[in-house]
Amino acid sequence: MADWTIDRIIHFGPRDFVKNGVSHFGFHDGIGNRYAIFHQKHFLGLVGENDRLEWTVAAHQVFEGTPNIVAKLDYPMYIDKLPDGTLVVSNFGDARLYRIDVEKKKAELFVDGSRIGMKDVGNCVVDKEGLVWVNEVKGCKIWRFDSTGKPVLTLGNGAPGFQSDMVDFGEVKFSWIYDIRRGPDGNIYVLDSKNFSVRSIDLKRCVVSTLAGTGKAGYEGDDGNARNATFGSDPEARFARALTAFAHARFSKVEFYFCSLRFSMFSRTGRSLAFSALILSLPKALI
Repeated sequence: MADWTIDRIIHFGPRDFVKNGVSHFGFHDGIGNRYAIFHQKHFLGLVGENDRLEWTVAAHQVFEGTPNIVAKLDYPMYIDKLPDGTLVVSNFGDARLYRIDVEKKKAELFVDGSRIGMKDVGNCVVDKEGLVWVNEVKGCKIWRFDSTGKPVLTLGNGAPGFQSDMVDFGEVKFSWIYDIRRGPDGNIYVLDSKNFSVRSIDLKRCVVSTLAGTGKAGYEGDDGNARNATFGSDPEARFARALTAFAHARFSKVEFYFCSLRFSMFSRTGRSLAFSALILSLPKALI
């Protein structure tokens, strides 16, 4: 595996939301746009020049002079772009997803999770076919929705469970799905939190495999096979170690490399939560 190099480190204070063009928490799309999400204040926005937001999405006006698209966001979690250029936003607070049309300055309800039995909504990830994947954290399910917001596939039966080996879609079980992401190979990657593992959803073969973790907590396996690694019971430490194993498993082949990967490192000083973004880059020859 090629060496990563540190491109830059950005330190955020407790009240810093956007700094040096990078948001305290947010995402970027395939054409370089950066979006900042403010969970507890229930809004998001596009990061523009001089760390200012070009527009926001919220129930009410956020900043004077900044255009706002009205949508009743409730603890927004994730944002991704649909094939038609609109955005989809997931809300943990009320288990809803909204579709945002920036050009028309319009937002509409895309999925009402509570009406279809979802306990909550985590991330929303658009796959290569333009369908939307959503992880139900406490409900131990992963959903796939079509372009109209209709559910077309559900993984997991709602009961927590784990399989270390490869399993079919109809048999797979999860336990508290903290995070999902789309990989450049087209697969969906899952941080299966209470199973202390990272798993891969293979869309072509319709199977789920375990990439990292044994299903049990621990602190072993550094520099070894990711499937034999164990992650601790502390949520922040577990997440950091799982991300590390995830990176090694996911980027172990040249075709899986991204041009950059962002890690978050947390530290506490009293009640304040400090944050640093470590931007890592690969040699251009491997991109």
